[in-house]
Amino acid sequence: MTAGWFDVFRTQFGWTRYGESQSRAHVDVTFLVLIALCVIFSIASLIPILGLRGKEKWTTFLRVVYSLFICQTILLTIFGSSWQESQLTSSCTFMAQRLEDLRATITVNIGLISGNITLEGIHLLIDNKK
Repeated sequence: MTAGWFDVFRTQFGWTRYGESQSRAHVDVTFLVLIALCVIFSIASLIPILGLRGKEKWTTFLRVVYSLFICQTILLTIFGSSWQESQLTSSCTFMAQRLEDLRATITVNIGLISGNITLEGIHLLIDNKK
């Protein structure tokens, strides 16, 4: 095991570390890049307004802020990865005529461009005699 900056106060087992198997953080890089570009574009659009005088300054400011808000809302809604989320937990027999159960969690994330269906299951040996 290598010691790194993020391993300083972590014990052998914890929330984000299980032995040698480290879990990765789930980050949508496209969405973060799009947010950064929206912030940069907003700042670049609002800086020239400082050079205007009088009523033009405030009316132009309101028009630019309103149009940037609508444009960025549409872009972030289209490229967002988790527009609708749902989760279901189920327990069923793993194979017919066996004593094994399968406990599964099904997670569905649906966006306007992408979708993700995740199945996580735990295979257990449980007595099903009733």
